[in-house]
Amino acid sequence: MVFNLINFAQFERKQTGERISANFKSRAERGLWNGGQLPLGYKRDPTNAGRLLVHAKESKTVKLIFKTFLANRNLRDTCLKLNEQGFTTKKYVNGKGETVGGNHFTVQSLHHLLTNTTFIGQREINKKRGDLRMVKASWAPIIDKKTFDIVQKQLTKNRRSFKPDSWKTYAYPLTGIAVCGECGKSLNGKSAHGKTQKHHYYDHARTLRGDGTGHVHKCRIQRLRAPKIEEMVLSSLKTILSDPAKINHAISIYHKERSKNKPVMLHGLKNISDEVKTLETKQNNLIARISELPQKVSAEPFYKQLTLVQEQITEKSRIRESLLNQSLQETNSKILPSDLALRIQRTVDQLEKTPPENRRGVFEGLLQFAEFHPTKIKLGVYTTAGAALSGSGISKLRPTVSSTTIKVGGEGEIRIHTFYVIDLIRVFNNNKYLEH
Repeated sequence: MVFNLINFAQFERKQTGERISANFKSRAERGLWNGGQLPLGYKRDPTNAGRLLVHAKESKTVKLIFKTFLANRNLRDTCLKLNEQGFTTKKYVNGKGETVGGNHFTVQSLHHLLTNTTFIGQREINKKRGDLRMVKASWAPIIDKKTFDIVQKQLTKNRRSFKPDSWKTYAYPLTGIAVCGECGKSLNGKSAHGKTQKHHYYDHARTLRGDGTGHVHKCRIQRLRAPKIEEMVLSSLKTILSDPAKINHAISIYHKERSKNKPVMLHGLKNISDEVKTLETKQNNLIARISELPQKVSAEPFYKQLTLVQEQITEKSRIRESLLNQSLQETNSKILPSDLALRIQRTVDQLEKTPPENRRGVFEGLLQFAEFHPTKIKLGVYTTAGAALSGSGISKLRPTVSSTTIKVGGEGEIRIHTFYVIDLIRVFNNNKYLEH
């Protein structure tokens, strides 16, 4: 009976949520206000919560903001003018009785105001879902449609002006792969403007402290020119192919270590299997005792214990299945030097004929990571079928068994230092590498 009551309560909560969502959607389609932060230039209608009234003083400020932008033609100069004249964002009292807002305009807040369709008396629907529709709002407009459209065209023009095609986008094909060898943080694609061209590089996600007192990261690796290191990674893959003896030696070490780890894995599989059998025996004993209880004795404590045992059996069985799959992979996985060399060669050939903006998928199909040090690069190469070749590039598939890590060259020259082998299962489960 308690379970039935819980189910009914859950059903009612779901129904209530659906009714509220449907009501919000219906009100939006009728152009009513559904609550939230009021835009500058409007106030709530005390007689109708779904309508907004034009605020006489603030509406003049809104008109002045649009006029100032059309005079200056860019957001930054408009912000400076507005802040010099003492204009601020909307100031109001929230539901807690606190006064919020009233801040100086920034480029972001000004852009949000200039693109807000509330000022032309229109209501946006389904904006977050991507199915954007516009309906007539229940409040009066402050800005006429012609002025609003002129502002939007100017904002679009500013976004595209004075930028050559080569400056607009850069693919950063090593995104998600490039890693700092000292701190282990990912290196993200960034750009900087020079006197004659725009420079693309990889750097830590955050370099400078918020107060400007210094650098967050003390690593020797700071900015790495993107085209240069991408070409170095390609050259490093070619260098690996030039010395097949290194590949053969590394794979032999890999298989040797895998054979050492197999008895440990089998021992763990036996222990977890014994635990599952013990729990199943305990479960059967509890069921038998419940069936023998007198009618006047409550079975609630036994049910609680039985539920706990069942949860333990489910968890242990999941671990046993995982270990069994790993054991089968250990038995069936055989890495051939020729297969690894062929995968690297195919990737190199694909990279050479693929334009830079389309190389990300090719790199991701072969490399798990590219770790950069001041004097060397360390590449993690998938040794199993991590990718399938296609006509336009390489489509990713997750490898399930192993990966090979190769240390190659420095900035002065490309040379092989050490050959590393790592186990992907250890990488994903314990977050550490097994290096040789």
